[in-house]
Amino acid sequence: MTQNYAFGYGSLIERESRTRTNPNAVDAIPVIITGIERGWWASGGSYGYHPCFLGARSNPDATCNGVIYPVTEIELQELDYREGLYDRTEVKPTQIQLLNGAEAMPEDSTIWFYSLKPEEAENHKVPTATHPIVQSYVDICLNGCFEIEAMYPLAKAAGYARLFVTATADWSKYWENDRVYPRRPFTHVPRARRIDRLLHEVIPEYFDRVQLQPARWDD
Repeated sequence: MTQNYAFGYGSLIERESRTRTNPNAVDAIPVIITGIERGWWASGGSYGYHPCFLGARSNPDATCNGVIYPVTEIELQELDYREGLYDRTEVKPTQIQLLNGAEAMPEDSTIWFYSLKPEEAENHKVPTATHPIVQSYVDICLNGCFEIEAMYPLAKAAGYARLFVTATADWSKYWENDRVYPRRPFTHVPRARRIDRLLHEVIPEYFDRVQLQPARWDD
């Protein structure tokens, strides 16, 4: 019998975030997948003020880190509902590099990721003043990365959190710090200083221009 796995490349990396949808997904395996490209490409809606979310698409020349975890058919349906902006797309086990010490995925594995819909993959949206990157979402993703580094030595050795930043396209000046009580962010985001340090080191041209909410950009 085939075992389904979900590949999470954004908020699903964080345990608390993925278990809100799939309560059994407490543990997840860190991986690097070839053939998938991640970027700030999903606006979250056609109307109103929505943040820009991460999206992914197939690209044979790209790599993307994230996590995989087993799911039942019912849990897949729950993920389909959560990820309604995207299309569920299959990943071949041969594309996957495991960072938990295992050699390869079992042969009966079917791995899924949520890709941009075909029309959006070709004409993807990037962050704008009305659809900016928001720090609260970045925090969820990078908090998940640091959780993984704390649990898996191979992931830490691979620079898992740093790879998340460098393997994500279209970071932007349209980036708003919407943390609660941002002057004391560690109260609500315990890893805030570590997240900020990493972002400052890797993409200072964007992170050093982040504006506190409500942001005002001069185009």
